[in-house]
Amino acid sequence: MKISNGICEVQNKELINNTAMMTSYKVKGGGIVNVKSTFNNQRSFRNAIYPAIISALKSKEKA
Repeated sequence: MKISNGICEVQNKELINNTAMMTSYKVKGGGIVNVKSTFNNQRSFRNAIYPAIISALKSKEKA
């Protein structure tokens, strides 16, 4: 199942341990972003995903 929020689309989710997960996103506009998140802290997840998306888009612009 693909989940999309308009900015990126979930490609893969992998459980790391009981409290963490690694998720791969395909960014619209180019690039793949991998984000490690914890289940009990949604704010730290948001703080990780958006800078990662911006970095992926900036690196595509330079290429």
